[in-house]
Amino acid sequence: MRPFIPLISLAILHASGAHAQSFGDKGSEPGIPINGVFSAPGAHPDREDHKVYRVDFKCKKLGQLPKTEQKHFFSQKTITSSHGIVVGLSGSPTIADKKLKVPEKPLVFMVPYELDGANVLDKRDICPKPFVIYGTEEGYIFPYASYSETNAPGTAFAAALKLADIVSPLFALFQPMALPAAVATKLTAFKDTKGPIEGIFSLFDKAETYGQPFPLKTGKYAVHTTFSDVEIFVAGLDSIVDAKPTSLQEQFRKHVDSGQPINAAEAQTSCNTIAAALKNIGFSEDRDIPYALTYASTKLGSRAKMVECLGDDYTTAAISLGPVLWKWIPRSLTLNQAYIDDLQPTAFSKAKQRLIDLVVAFARIARGDPARSAEGLEQLKRRVTESVTIVDKTTDGIWPPPSEVKLPSSDIAARFTSLGFTRFGCLAPLSDSNGAGVTSSVASLLAIKPRTTAADFDEAIQLQAVFRKGLISQLFIFNEATWVAKNASLNDGYCENLKLKGAASASTNGRSVAIADHLE
Repeated sequence: MRPFIPLISLAILHASGAHAQSFGDKGSEPGIPINGVFSAPGAHPDREDHKVYRVDFKCKKLGQLPKTEQKHFFSQKTITSSHGIVVGLSGSPTIADKKLKVPEKPLVFMVPYELDGANVLDKRDICPKPFVIYGTEEGYIFPYASYSETNAPGTAFAAALKLADIVSPLFALFQPMALPAAVATKLTAFKDTKGPIEGIFSLFDKAETYGQPFPLKTGKYAVHTTFSDVEIFVAGLDSIVDAKPTSLQEQFRKHVDSGQPINAAEAQTSCNTIAAALKNIGFSEDRDIPYALTYASTKLGSRAKMVECLGDDYTTAAISLGPVLWKWIPRSLTLNQAYIDDLQPTAFSKAKQRLIDLVVAFARIARGDPARSAEGLEQLKRRVTESVTIVDKTTDGIWPPPSEVKLPSSDIAARFTSLGFTRFGCLAPLSDSNGAGVTSSVASLLAIKPRTTAADFDEAIQLQAVFRKGLISQLFIFNEATWVAKNASLNDGYCENLKLKGAASASTNGRSVAIADHLE
């Protein structure tokens, strides 16, 4: 006799306004009837593009599992009855001649129970962990009932564990269909899943299976049988980093840990590409993306390179994440605001425009024209800190005592001018030949005291600029002749339209200075 419980369940669900449909009915053939009903109460809007969704499960036991043995009519072999649910993307499982075929992208395989009378495997209180999907890729929920003379209780559950081992809760987000391959390889290690998945679901070749797929959109879904209830919830996820419980966070880190290192020579470009791809999927810009970039960039091995990868915006966002991120990062690579404030440009090209602006501001102030001086002072305030520390590192003390003094930004140019240094220029990157490593600076310029007669030399000193919060906060003064010469040669001898050549060491009034011949 056909079971009547599905009809009662359907009637109740229809009366409540929920869509409901029976599944797994094998008619009068032997096996424990599960009386399966799938329902979709409430609204189920389509998933949206550029957005990630979390799928959660709630599981409940109903009554006692029977220990009634069922045998096949003819073979008299004991039949194992089991119930399961497969959830996945890209196509749906199909049943042909009672044989279940599962496509390549199942994400969850759960088996609440398997029983053959004498043996009962009860996993009804074990729910799958939450997993994440994205965008509009079609998904399915496939509840089924299966009956086998070969598969003993535990066979399907063991297969479900194998799938969970190779398909992580974030599996869907890190596949080539979701991310460009060049990006995905930096965030995860790819495994061949096609063969293993086919092997996992080959158990259904030895069983008769009854079920059908239902579309996975958003909202609530319910799978009811005589012995269990499973509810499935699909909802938008604002941030993986903030998800509770933190198992999704853990999976996020595992994926990034397994990825290939970012190319240090192209850190900024590579990280920009990764950020754009993650944003396209739906990862949050203020939480998930800085989390991923920071974790991935630790493989670069230096805080400076990490900041280069993150850029200004993501660096700020990463620091604000606090312990949720930084407790996983080695102390030697931890970023904080103090480090960022003192961070120097990573290359001369990063500092060059700021030094050009400094030269222009100094020059306009030094000219003495009131209007130009006022303009130069305003430009200067945009490139230097409110007060600037001058540090005289010359052997003869070019700067009046004390050798280290903090001046208001408005006084810097005037102080140089009062010492006769009225021309500025010859910007150059620092290398071993012109003072690299003496300070934390990567860039320098020359301050020049023009000659007063045709027989005199132009006196030049080198200034190395140190930054704080992106502004010049310190100027170190050096008068090493070879350093001055290198700055001049890198500019073909031109310093603010003043042609210099042949820097050498000379003595002026008993004081060693760096000099350069005036060309004309």
